[in-house]
Amino acid sequence: MNKKDEMFESKAPICPYCGTKTYLTSFRYMRVKNRTKNANKARNRLIYMCPNCHKYVNVHKGTNIPMGYPGDKELRLWRRYTHMVFDDLWHKSGNRKKAYTWLSRVLGLEADECHIGMFNSEQCKLAIEVCIKELARVPSK
Repeated sequence: MNKKDEMFESKAPICPYCGTKTYLTSFRYMRVKNRTKNANKARNRLIYMCPNCHKYVNVHKGTNIPMGYPGDKELRLWRRYTHMVFDDLWHKSGNRKKAYTWLSRVLGLEADECHIGMFNSEQCKLAIEVCIKELARVPSK
């Protein structure tokens, strides 16, 4: 199997809410960037969705690789907030990998477990808290 084939092959995650295997499907959504006449554009994206409880997780663009584990609306919102704060931190420090290494150490996670798409709500809240404190401490690059 070549690298390109590996990039598109992925195991469907198991739903942490009900234990059911998710399935890959297309999800249509509206993206609003600004309030101009042509700002609303319908786009398709791939997601893994649980057939029982309808929780889902996005996939990495151009692949079938899930970004983490399925979540409900609240958890996906917490993950989005966490990414906003964390992304500010790694942009300010200038190194995404080092920022993830720091976050894994602070949260007491193994490096391969420290992905926001794998976090639960409590981990997101803690990550937001420590990232905000670190943002105040780290000088801009």
